[in-house]
Amino acid sequence: MDSVNQLIDQLKDSNASVRIDAAIALGQTGDARAIKPLIAAWRDSDENVRGTALSAVSKIGLPAVEALVDAMKHPEIGVRTKASCALDHIGELMGAAKDFRAIEPLIDAFSEESHRIRTHLASTLGKLGGLRAFQPLIKELKNPKGAHVRTAEALGKLGDARAIIPLEDALRWQMNRSDPNITACQFIVRALERLGSPSLDLLTLFSKHPNPRSRRKLAWLLGGFNNPEAVALLIEMLKDPHPHVRSRTVQALSGFTNDTRVIQPLIAALADKAINVRIQAIHALGEFGKTSVVPLIQMLQDETASVRRHTVAELGKIGDIRVISELESVAKHDSDNSVRLTANRVLQCIKPEPSVQAFRKSVSQASVMIIY
Repeated sequence: MDSVNQLIDQLKDSNASVRIDAAIALGQTGDARAIKPLIAAWRDSDENVRGTALSAVSKIGLPAVEALVDAMKHPEIGVRTKASCALDHIGELMGAAKDFRAIEPLIDAFSEESHRIRTHLASTLGKLGGLRAFQPLIKELKNPKGAHVRTAEALGKLGDARAIIPLEDALRWQMNRSDPNITACQFIVRALERLGSPSLDLLTLFSKHPNPRSRRKLAWLLGGFNNPEAVALLIEMLKDPHPHVRSRTVQALSGFTNDTRVIQPLIAALADKAINVRIQAIHALGEFGKTSVVPLIQMLQDETASVRRHTVAELGKIGDIRVISELESVAKHDSDNSVRLTANRVLQCIKPEPSVQAFRKSVSQASVMIIY
């Protein structure tokens, strides 16, 4: 008996560890004889065996396509789910090899009720490409219970401009929900950008959403854009009536350190009535280094101890010797012990040797915490 057949027999061993080792070894052989026994192991009583057998089939790659297509018709949803996952794993290989054997079965499988399976199907179609993938993906995008994240990503990869209007409609639909799926919005926006249709006009409408949680998610989404046009919208969102929205917006603006437009709005946010907004503004301005020293020094007079403590920490992180006399005063006279302690630790670092690295180590030891 050759080694592959021996390993196949070991998939039925009473010891789960032996079965796991056999599955790993079979995946490494790349031998097509192992495919069906490994798929059968997806029904193993041990979860680790099932997961290892799935990885092994994926590792074998293109020779497994036909067996995986057959497994998509299995009566057990667990087997169908793993088959869709394995096809997703090898989708890039199929696309590169122009192996389109799975496209029609994948399209047919969109009738599945399982959101997880349809997520894998959409992802795989995006990797395969081809004209046949377009309409099923559009249909899935329009499904209220559809796998919108991977469907949007797949449509972006296809590069078909016909997807622009359906994607814009999908974004509007998300915006009109009481609790939009912000991850889906993110992938829809990325797809639109990939297709050459920036969606910031639509997102401007989203900034007026009645749910502050949704507006907060929008600020997070905009912060992930590599798009200077997002800055203007974020600056406008600093006027939001909800402090959590403003706080998230300040965080988002901290990522645009190459855009000087954000400095003055962040300085203005230092006067926000919400403590958490002021703290986030302190840390955001710290990202701009010595440019921010003067407005940050003024925050050493803030009425809230946690704000002053974060200011001291941020000034120490910047490491500008101009702050030494101010921090010495804080270390002696501040009314809060934690602020005085932080100031003393910072001074130990920046007075003899202004080292940002040494400061960070010191702050870590001091366990400075952000308090909202």
